[in-house]
Amino acid sequence: MKTILIVIALFTVAGTTWGQKTPKTQTIVIHTSAECGQCEERLENGLNFTKGVSFAELNLETQDITIKYSTKKITPEKLRAVINELGYDADDTKAKPEAVEQLPACCKPGGMEK
Repeated sequence: MKTILIVIALFTVAGTTWGQKTPKTQTIVIHTSAECGQCEERLENGLNFTKGVSFAELNLETQDITIKYSTKKITPEKLRAVINELGYDADDTKAKPEAVEQLPACCKPGGMEK
């Protein structure tokens, strides 16, 4: 009797998760500190050549970058880290200071205001 209840419980649990798959690709929008066309080119190229990313496009007006990525190859946290390594803030994560120093003056925070 105990064995039958365990088997039924296992089938019930398996049945609730059976067929529920994580999507292979997802789209995320990340707010950046990008300011100009050079930023746009740097971010889009940097992300589009990142393993697992199939599409990246920056909207300069909103400073939001839309990224389509494979959930099996990269995570949102890693995408933000790539953006930080390129010298830009990504949502609440800050850019790497050494990467910001390598940016042209117009791409640095407040660079377009100068």
